[in-house]
Formats: sequence, C-alpha cells, structure tokens
Amino acid sequence: MKRPFFLQNLRLSVSFCAAVFTLAGCQNIIHRGQSPDKLVAELSEEESSTQYISRDTDFWGLSFAKIEGVGLVTGLDGTGDDPGPSWQRDHLMEELNANENNENLKDLVASKRTTMVRVTGLVPPGARKGDHFDIEVQVLSDSGATSIKGGQLYYTRLRPVAFIGRRIREGSIMGGAEGNVLVDAVFESRQDKSNQTRGIVLHGGVNSEDRKLGLSVRGQSPSIKVVGGMSNAINQRFTIVTSEGRVGVATAKNNRILELVVPEVYRENVGRFSQVVGNIAYG
Repeated sequence: MKRPFFLQNLRLSVSFCAAVFTLAGCQNIIHRGQSPDKLVAELSEEESSTQYISRDTDFWGLSFAKIEGVGLVTGLDGTGDDPGPSWQRDHLMEELNANENNENLKDLVASKRTTMVRVTGLVPPGARKGDHFDIEVQVLSDSGATSIKGGQLYYTRLRPVAFIGRRIREGSIMGGAEGNVLVDAVFESRQDKSNQTRGIVLHGGVNSEDRKLGLSVRGQSPSIKVVGGMSNAINQRFTIVTSEGRVGVATAKNNRILELVVPEVYRENVGRFSQVVGNIAYG
C-alpha cells in the first residue's frame, strides 16, 4: 500500500535531522552563551581590575568649619548689661578698637542697650569667598542681660578656636558677621530667659576665603603620573567657567594632593559631589 505523501515527507525530515545531529556529535548547532557562573566571575574580575578614585584616595575638607568670636549686640530696650572683667571683655574691646569708627567704647559696652555675646558660625564645605551662612548668638552664662530681642549684632570677626594646653588658641580670620537678631522665642512657644538670650542672624555670616577641599592619595610614594591620571579623569566629567574660560575642577598640587572646586550644580550637595568623584574610573 502506498504511503500518503505527507508521511513520506515526515520520514525524510526525521532522517535529515538525525543525520545532522550525528555529524554534529554533542555540539549544539545553536551557539551556546557563557554559563552564568562564568559570566559573573569575568565581570567581577573586570570590576576588581578597574581603578576607581575612591579606592586609592581619601577626601579632605568635607566637614563644616566652626568659627567663633566675641561680639556686641546693640539696640536693646534696656535689657542689656555691663559685663564684668574677663578675657571675653578684653577680647571684645580689642575687636572694637580694631574699628577706627568706634568712639566712647567703654560707655557703649557698659550701656543697658548693649550686651556681650558669643558668636558662632558653621562654614559649609566648598564655600567660596563672599558666601553667606547663618550665625548663632548667645549671651554669656554669667551675663545680667535678660533679652537680646530686637537687637543688632555689631560687626564681629570670626576665627577657628581651639583649647590647647588649657589655653584658648585662635586661628586666622575666616569671616565676619553682623545683622538683626531673631531670638529663639520667635520660633518656639516658650518665652523664658534662655529663649530670649539666644538667637540667630539669618545669612549674617560672610566667608572671607575659599574653603578648599580635595583628595589625598594613599600609599607610601604615589607618583605624579597617578595623580595626573585622576585629575584628567575628573576634569573630563566636571568643568567650571572662570575668567580664563572653561577649566577642569581638579588641580594636581603635587604627587599626593588634588584640589577640587565644587561645580555650581553641586554647591548645595557637596556630599553627593564627593560620591560621584569617588566612583570615577581612571588609569
């Protein structure tokens, strides 16, 4: 009996496939991809061999810089006091004497319309000369002043301060502060003395110098070539516009130090800028 035509074709197709697999042996006619384990291993090896900036450097200059001074709040409504003898008063008189426009300083400091205060500011990382920041003012603990509400902070120079060898040591001037005082009582429901004798001057501080930040390369003796490679990699990613035109943000100072300028888009988020820089590959 003659087989139907489609059965003949089916038999021929099966015979052809069998022949192909026989000739191919155990090889698959479709190219197989790499096994997942092998692929992961190769990617891990490639990643481990990549040189990232964060692996070979440490950031510096990312913290806030605390600067302080002894200042005078004026314009009070009889709530000030005449401070007694102390190193703070001596310091205040020296600071006021530095201003040639001041006259009758002793009478000014002794007036009930003024009081001596501690002035504190935190300069953010990457701040540039002329940048403004908030200032905190607080009446000294032994002061007889009852309120600084409505007062104005007289111009006060600010410096970093440290206690070394049981003595107060001051650094160079990093900024100044002045402006209207908003006491804490404005922001809180409590109206007690502590909230009347402590307050802030919004944007009252002015930075007098650029705050530098950058990278220090780890290792015993890093080469200038390594630092240069890092600088080039960073500058391919980040640039700024200066009076000399567009330039990179990174400058190699020596074989270990890189200085960075924070791009404008990261001025309010320097931490994020440091993360991005740390993840840049170089070399």
